[in-house]
Amino acid sequence: GRPYRGLVRITDDIDYSLDPEVLDDELQGSLKRLGLERADVVLIHDPEAWLAYSDGTVPERYAAFKSALLRAFEWLEAQVRTGRIGWYGLCSEALIPDREEFTPGIGIDDVLALARRAGGSEHRLGVLAMPINLLELDALQPVGSSVVDKARAAGIGVLATRPLNAFLPQGLLRLVDFAPSESAPRAERSRRAAERLEVEFDEGIGRALASGGASYVPDFRFAGALEHRAVEVGEPVQFGEYVQGRLTQDLGEVVQGFEPRLSAPLRAAFRFWLERYVAALTTLSAALHARCIERASARVRRVRRAVEAALGRPGRLSSSQIALRGVLGLPGVTATLVGMRRPEYVADVTATMLWPSAVVSATDLAVWQNGEEPW
Repeated sequence: GRPYRGLVRITDDIDYSLDPEVLDDELQGSLKRLGLERADVVLIHDPEAWLAYSDGTVPERYAAFKSALLRAFEWLEAQVRTGRIGWYGLCSEALIPDREEFTPGIGIDDVLALARRAGGSEHRLGVLAMPINLLELDALQPVGSSVVDKARAAGIGVLATRPLNAFLPQGLLRLVDFAPSESAPRAERSRRAAERLEVEFDEGIGRALASGGASYVPDFRFAGALEHRAVEVGEPVQFGEYVQGRLTQDLGEVVQGFEPRLSAPLRAAFRFWLERYVAALTTLSAALHARCIERASARVRRVRRAVEAALGRPGRLSSSQIALRGVLGLPGVTATLVGMRRPEYVADVTATMLWPSAVVSATDLAVWQNGEEPW
């Protein structure tokens, strides 16, 4: 009902705010959904969104951001005193060890200073969550004065997010073992089969419609779009999501907008053609998905070979277990955040805990950079 203050517009239907009134409503909603009266830890997610989308120059935005974050911290300290929460923190991909006037990012020294202003030397800022994995190690650089080093010195727990998902300039690389596709069709042969059906449509139904003066003749060129997307994404899960989501939706919209306009004879011919075309696209999708798996697996193997020596060559561990073991062995990293959507995820992660953690450094884990480029 009541309008919020301090909203920063991100998109037409998404706003962001650090205003205590907004935070209070969010906390109430979370506690209600969880059936709790008290949350052990509350994290403010993506505070860099406020910084990125607010108005003004970089120094002006950062000064306003620090004021907004201080108010949020003061409110969180008050919630600690009333017993609604135990600790609080930030979950951010923009924390940096040192910040100059025009440097993008959120300086960890500023975050710690704001916590001290809000709660004194006994403040309850207790957790900083940030991406850390075998390929994203910025939070541990430079050694000795990194974000993780400074958090550790201040007694702040570090929660490593995305330990299995590395976002690199070339794209996403999941640090997991993919199950190989058995007897997958060949991509080139499958693409040609789908393209032959596209030509068949153009020279048959499409030409009949055009010669009859039809105002709309759809352009079925999904085979090329599929292959382009597989090359562009290159990651099996993301490609599968594209096929199940965007491709299926786009094809369905074309068919629904086109088929009702056909005469009965043409509709029957179109249904016969469409059944074969969908089957051809399904086969092509499977072939391209298998190719994505092969390429992603080769990249993961290259990373694995490079870091196994630093971890004592744990050959019996899966690639995801090696990735988790490496992150958990970094001084200053308290815990990792991993997905638990499937029982096999849980089994894989819990098995990692049965192995003793090796203490490693960011330098140890960065050996892949010395000639072992995953791509």
